[in-house]
Amino acid sequence: MALHPRTLVAGAILAGVTLGLFAYTVHLRRPWFGQLSYEHHQWLTANTLRFARNWRAEGPWTLRFALLNEPRSVEFPTLTSRNPYVSYPPGFVLTAYAYGALREGELTARGLMEWNLVNQALIALTLGATTLLVLRRLGLGRAAATLLGTIPPSLALLLPGPLYWHQNVYFADQAVLLPFVLFVFLEALRDAFPAARSACDRWLALTSAWGVACDWLFVCLLAVAYAKRLANGDIPLPWSSPKGWLLRSARLGLGGLVALALFFAQLYALGMLPRLKERFLERIGATPVNAELTGRFSEIFWGEYVPAQFGAGGPFLAFFALAGCLALGGWLWGQALRRRESQPGVPLAVWTMTLLTAPCFLQVYALRNHSAIHDFSALKFALPIATTPFALLPATALASVAPSWPGHRVWRAAVPAALLVAALVYVAPLHAGFRALFPEPSPVIEPLGRFVRDAVTEADIVFSPDFEIPTDPPHLLAISGKRVYYAPSVAAIAADVARYAGRDYNVVVLFLRPLDAAWERDLAGTRGVSASGALLYRFDARSFAALAQRAARRPDEPAMPALSGAYRWDTEGVFRLFPRASAP
Repeated sequence: MALHPRTLVAGAILAGVTLGLFAYTVHLRRPWFGQLSYEHHQWLTANTLRFARNWRAEGPWTLRFALLNEPRSVEFPTLTSRNPYVSYPPGFVLTAYAYGALREGELTARGLMEWNLVNQALIALTLGATTLLVLRRLGLGRAAATLLGTIPPSLALLLPGPLYWHQNVYFADQAVLLPFVLFVFLEALRDAFPAARSACDRWLALTSAWGVACDWLFVCLLAVAYAKRLANGDIPLPWSSPKGWLLRSARLGLGGLVALALFFAQLYALGMLPRLKERFLERIGATPVNAELTGRFSEIFWGEYVPAQFGAGGPFLAFFALAGCLALGGWLWGQALRRRESQPGVPLAVWTMTLLTAPCFLQVYALRNHSAIHDFSALKFALPIATTPFALLPATALASVAPSWPGHRVWRAAVPAALLVAALVYVAPLHAGFRALFPEPSPVIEPLGRFVRDAVTEADIVFSPDFEIPTDPPHLLAISGKRVYYAPSVAAIAADVARYAGRDYNVVVLFLRPLDAAWERDLAGTRGVSASGALLYRFDARSFAALAQRAARRPDEPAMPALSGAYRWDTEGVFRLFPRASAP
């Protein structure tokens, strides 16, 4: 598949524009780079970091590639006691983990955001390449196709939603978009160059495995791709050729099926298939969980989430893209019924737009509960909004009704220029307000997490009267790799660790503030270690049992919010110091 030198030049110009815009957006986002916030779903970034660091500490094979919410510690003796996360396959963590291992040795918040940015750059480049390919097949000259080809990467880089999610929040919804656009590009390449089909099929199988291992959106993409191949005869109907149908269906779906089979085998080994079923029913809105929000799905998703990320015109552009795909698809079907040949490149363009658009609608409507409670679920609509309304759809519509327009000197200059101006008029005011999506980073997470990580071991059960590190939000736990349980007194700690009789463990008590009179009395005769402005006391099980014999509970002592070894979701969602209980 040789490319003309001028085509290579056009591609280089498009890549240069894309990378220049990307560098500009990286500079804009520097104040928030590499730092975690407790706000706006940066929980997800911390979650990925937590999972990847567990793999780094123990080895992904040892952990069966499980996504574990709790760290390796004496109070969590088994994998299932560490509360596996089951909503998604682990592919989105695997790519980030591999990047961190190659780049830094261990994944950090900075490294994870860097990988997220790499994803965004590759997505923008792929959208540009796909658009250029399709427009050239529609008959546009290289200059016009290159000019129009700058629109998708520009919107994908400058719109507020992608600016935020593709740096500061990394999870399944973000990770799946790179294999998604690569699949669409390979499918377009396969259709445009029949001689390359065999090679494309191999890459499509690998991309399918990658995508399905990241997020359920890719299953929707495969469903639309399967419908496409059935419709155009690439996969025969089962009753016309059962063997051909089976073989070609397997060729398309094998990569994704392998990824799903591995995921289900993993959950079966962990005994977590019932939890996945429960979560699935919850996310489709079949349970009472968040039922009120699920019932207001359209109002929330299309009225709040999409406008916040793509402007007030975002919902219109998304539905305009869908309507355009349906209208042009209907036109192609009508042409086929009348046995008329469509214009060259039009079927390729229509199916490319459909692959970019239809799966996004399929997923948000299938998982209405998920989409109603998570504004990051709107990010996927950056793909159809960036590619279709301002570039592929108008060019395809013109090619359908006025096939000779690319040969008209005025039209071939005026149409791409007008569409580019329209896209810039749309994105410019939205881009100017992108900072509204970025919360301020927390200055506590990194230093406190590192201090705890360096101060304790997996044999320690750690308590503090000053603060806690809960399971969720996972920010501190992702850095520390250790839970810290709030306990108001030595007596409360003694009551908690009595459950571990016979185990080999240490009790650690951490203080971020000076000891009060009650703690001085309870810890009399023992010596703590000062480090980084904190005070740490460590006791083996026998020494602590002796210390606890003289301890007494305090009159206004609150209950511990969670026992050691138990899941804890701190609903306040931010780090804070707890008030001290008064002396007895």
